[in-house]
Amino acid sequence: MIAPILVEHDAAGQPFKVRFEQHHGYVRAFVHEGRDSLEVSVAMWHLLGDHCRKHGATRLLVVEDLDGTVPIDQIDTVIAAMADAGFAAIRTAFVELQDDLQGSEHGSILASERGVEVYVTNDEFVARHWLMYGE
Repeated sequence: MIAPILVEHDAAGQPFKVRFEQHHGYVRAFVHEGRDSLEVSVAMWHLLGDHCRKHGATRLLVVEDLDGTVPIDQIDTVIAAMADAGFAAIRTAFVELQDDLQGSEHGSILASERGVEVYVTNDEFVARHWLMYGE
């Protein structure tokens, strides 16, 4: 495994961190130490997309441990940001460690309508299995 990369980011005065780890066949991104919001989610997906493009990654495991959640009526904006960030070309498994699994699942449905494949769960083992073997 290549040494992890820690990125500290600020989205409109709302800081969060992402720890990137290169694994065999995929990148794992642990998003933590922040509070989720529309601004944070949009910035997060752009940051993740940029990292994947820079490193040629086509599979991404996102483990999110942020407080709060994006309101359901703003999820479409987050999904648009994912599409803009190139996620139609990145197979993505998303692990929700907080309690917004329902909102994340709703986002997954909206993403599929835009050609973005995202598997949502609260179990990292299941997510990794889907990411590597679920085709």
